[in-house]
Amino acid sequence: MSHQDELKQRSVHPGRSFDPRSQEIGDAAAVDGISHGYRVIVPEECVSDRAEGSDYASLFDINAKYGDVVTTAEVVKYFGVLAAKVGERRAAAATAR
Repeated sequence: MSHQDELKQRSVHPGRSFDPRSQEIGDAAAVDGISHGYRVIVPEECVSDRAEGSDYASLFDINAKYGDVVTTAEVVKYFGVLAAKVGERRAAAATAR
């Protein structure tokens, strides 16, 4: 089993950071994530470019083609829920022993 398959099987969602001054890297990161079968989530406040119009065009493309563009608050909430689920699974596994 490959490392990528193991991560997917365990519902591990690796993060990726990129230089917000170069939106092309952000687009490439989104494409890379989706090509490996991951759900791509992009916090819209974390994306910028030198030209403001480029931000909106890139976010539109990412949201339309590669993943979900959401607010940072939504991302934080998502990972909070995910962490709670992991905690519940660990607690259930510990009591089952």
